[in-house]
Amino acid sequence: MAVKIVTLCGSRKYAAVFETVELALSKQGVIVLKPAFSDEVLTPIELQNLRQTHLKKSTWQMK
Repeated sequence: MAVKIVTLCGSRKYAAVFETVELALSKQGVIVLKPAFSDEVLTPIELQNLRQTHLKKSTWQMK
């Protein structure tokens, strides 16, 4: 059986929708990659790390 992997991308204004969609897909056995949303104040390094990690998630390919 093939593994299904979905990457969610979009604005943080849709964070609640992302959570709903992630849960619904996960219940179906789908692996969901999505941005990490935070309300806390981030340092420039933390922000850069989150952006780089999200880019890796959205361009990741199974080998």
